[in-house]
Order: sequence, then structure tokens, then C-alpha cells
Amino acid sequence: TLEISSVIIAPVTGVTAYALGGGNVSITNHGTITVATGVGISAGTGNGVANSVSGVVSINNSGTVVALGSISSPVIQINSDSTQGAIFTNSGTVTSLQLSTSSSNQAVAAYNGNVTINNSGTISGNVGLATATFNNNSGGIWNVGGSNSFGNNTNAINNAGTINIADASIFTASGTLAFNNSNAVNLLADSYAYI
Repeated sequence: TLEISSVIIAPVTGVTAYALGGGNVSITNHGTITVATGVGISAGTGNGVANSVSGVVSINNSGTVVALGSISSPVIQINSDSTQGAIFTNSGTVTSLQLSTSSSNQAVAAYNGNVTINNSGTISGNVGLATATFNNNSGGIWNVGGSNSFGNNTNAINNAGTINIADASIFTASGTLAFNNSNAVNLLADSYAYI
């Protein structure tokens, strides 16, 4: 747990927490994490074999996480080999530094298993997710620009907040992808969206 007064400035990774044997992992950030060339928060359970352990990865951010946000260094990185789903809850700010410079930017990446994202804060950057449900809740803002990918099985984007789409933005899935909107999806000037 990082308290409100906590400040981490790191060259490669701000916070890393793994339970290789399959236990639970919980990261709570109320402070500020800045990583100019790497990953803001990296968490996982298991040792690289999908569905081999039973632990829950839970990341809760009410602070600020700013990181490179590239394909190889996302701002938030989840590696879950668990039979249980991971959860990322954001009521703060998550920012990919590459959002304005690369269509391959990545704010949140989940490489294995199921993940549920509950956003009531601001996420600036794309996602690369395994099977996922992205709940952009009331008050939530998701700024995207480029490629957003979802994995096998059933995926969903449930928007009750605001999604701002810039540049040429794509939302695709290896499985199915439901796009449910009950509030605002803004296509910014000179932009294109494909779902």
C-alpha cells in the first residue's frame, strides 16, 4: 500500500508484486508513481502456465500512475496465471506517456486469464487485454488513440462515462466483443473509430 504522501520515481518499474506460487496479490496506490521509461505497476500470480494456480490479483489506484505506456512497458501490467479473474479498480489517474506519439501505446495490459477493469477516474491510453470486461463507470474518462485489443472468449466494454477517441482507433477481440454505451463516446476531430 502506497499512502497519499508516497512518491516513487523509478527508471524501470515503480511497483512490482508477484505470487509465483499462486497466492493473492494486492496493490493499493494512493500516492504518485512516475516511470519515464518503464512500467508503473506490475503484478501477477503463477509462473507462466495459464490456469495453473488460484490466487487473485487486485490493483486499486486512487492516486497517479504515469509511465512510458508502450507495448513492452505498459503503465499497468497484469500477469495472471490464475483460475480466478484479476481486478483493476481506478478512481485516480493512469497516463501513458506515448498516447500522443504512438498508436501502439498501452495504459493497461493483462496477458493471461480474465480481468475486470472498473474505472471511475481517468485512464489515458489504450488497452491490450486477455478476456476482459472494461467498465467505464459514471464519471470515468477513457482517452484512447490507436489499437485496443481483447482476447478469446466473451469480452465487453460497458461505458457509462466518457470515451474520447483520437486518431485512427480500433477495438478488436479474438473472441466476441460487446460495446454497450449509455453515456458519451466522443470522436475527436480528424479521427476514426472501428469497433
